[in-house]
Amino acid sequence: MKLSSIRFVPLALIASLGLLACQQLPKQMGKGVTVSSGSSLEAHNPSDVVVAPVILGSEEMVVPARSLRESVARALVKRRYAPLSLDFVDEAGMMSSDGVTEASYRAGTLNEEVVCQVIVHSWKQNLWDSRRALVMDVEVQMIDPANPMGQPLWSGRLDGRMDFASQEPEYASEGTFFRAALDQLAAEIMSVMPAHRTQPSTR
Repeated sequence: MKLSSIRFVPLALIASLGLLACQQLPKQMGKGVTVSSGSSLEAHNPSDVVVAPVILGSEEMVVPARSLRESVARALVKRRYAPLSLDFVDEAGMMSSDGVTEASYRAGTLNEEVVCQVIVHSWKQNLWDSRRALVMDVEVQMIDPANPMGQPLWSGRLDGRMDFASQEPEYASEGTFFRAALDQLAAEIMSVMPAHRTQPSTR
């Protein structure tokens, strides 16, 4: 009896280790984001941001441009930046009525310190209704308005699929659920972007 109990101890230990191995580790934010080299955003440390009209990779794409801009603005706030009101930007004549532009605008028009440009290279929303998934290739660039044609101060790009099905019970409506999905997409890209450093008061 004693020998049999000793024989089962390693088996129990192996089983418990197997269960631990099956547990998923916490997901690392921004792991799938490709960041361009030579970033100088941290050195510039801008604050006031214009979230520019979305640039589409092709005219055929159907993208929730306004909602995506709003999510990017919320993600910027979490990184301690100060995005200007989208309505204020729109009233300045920087975008078309559908919230999308195919070309950039004159940077610095609103005396912003940095321009946040969202470029959607591809967008597939056909799996949303059935799988609650988005397949996308989205790039976010932080552009110096004093040198808009130069290298971006920072650039991050996410190309892949994000699944949200497990989160659906948390939301009361389709609208809030989809907004949360876009918020997570924006937060994923911005998570590896340097946050704005607040300077101590000199007074």
